[in-house]
Amino acid sequence: GATSIPFYVALWVKETGQKLLVAIGILAATVITMTTASSGPVMTYLFMLFGLLMWRLWNSMRLVRWILLLTILALHMVMKAPVWALIGKVGELIGGTGWHRTALIDAAVEHFDEWWLLGTDYTRHWMATGVSWSENHVDITNNFVGIGVRGGFVSVILFVAVLVYCFKTVGIRLKEIDPADFPLKYTVWCLGVSLFAHITAFTSVSYFDQIIVFWYLQLAMIAGLKVSDNANKKITFS
Repeated sequence: GATSIPFYVALWVKETGQKLLVAIGILAATVITMTTASSGPVMTYLFMLFGLLMWRLWNSMRLVRWILLLTILALHMVMKAPVWALIGKVGELIGGTGWHRTALIDAAVEHFDEWWLLGTDYTRHWMATGVSWSENHVDITNNFVGIGVRGGFVSVILFVAVLVYCFKTVGIRLKEIDPADFPLKYTVWCLGVSLFAHITAFTSVSYFDQIIVFWYLQLAMIAGLKVSDNANKKITFS
């Protein structure tokens, strides 16, 4: 729900004449997110809003990324617990199972030798509780950990590379669009914001079943950005 809101915002900015439907979409996505009463969706929603508000700094995102990275590293160095323990703290404030997500990352780091090469088909001993649908696994509520469990550390690296390439593609297209064409420029920005929201969601859920369709749709839309061969290099969506 939270990852779809940037698309509604982009439609609103483009003034499609369907603002009532767009407003209903934003309201529905908000209700979907908040009624989960879980820290993961709520944090995804908040980070999504943060991304939309960062529009004014679109041309300074390299600096912003470095600031965020250095902040995370600084927190990791000064905190008594690993930086991902903040997920659990947020869970205590908002609700949900943030403690489980923190413990899962701890377990993945502790048992790195078991899954780094080709993944593993047994994680039941990682946590105190398992899942009802499998005797061999715990609840993998982290997409990065899930990818590592299924395919090893190389799979995680390749997945992160896809994310980096997607952000790079959005950044390149933003620079190529005429600043006067604000609706199109902001639409491309919203694609990046939705991607950012997905990454936030990855820390609290391992995508599966119908959820994966929304992720593939996100990748397809970013891949669909292309530059035509005309002199103005106008951005089109294929």
